[in-house]
Amino acid sequence: MANGFQHNGVWSFKLPDPFNRTPYYPLTSKQMAELLDISERTALRVCKSESKLSKAELVFLQMHIFGYIPDPDLLRYGVSFRKGYLYSH
Repeated sequence: MANGFQHNGVWSFKLPDPFNRTPYYPLTSKQMAELLDISERTALRVCKSESKLSKAELVFLQMHIFGYIPDPDLLRYGVSFRKGYLYSH
């Protein structure tokens, strides 16, 4: 299954909604490049399904777009929120 699509000449990534309110959030390659601090060419490859995001990158994008996600992996790795800041132990 392709995780990207092109609409009006712009490539976008289907960012899954962890809360199942919508099927996905259309994240453009430019937005992805800015959020992950990667090149636009790399983000374009991800949108075209030529490259994959790591689980950490996917969770980071979901947290940035949708907000806090209660995830057992975050608790196991010692990641927590306090007073609006993300802490890692």
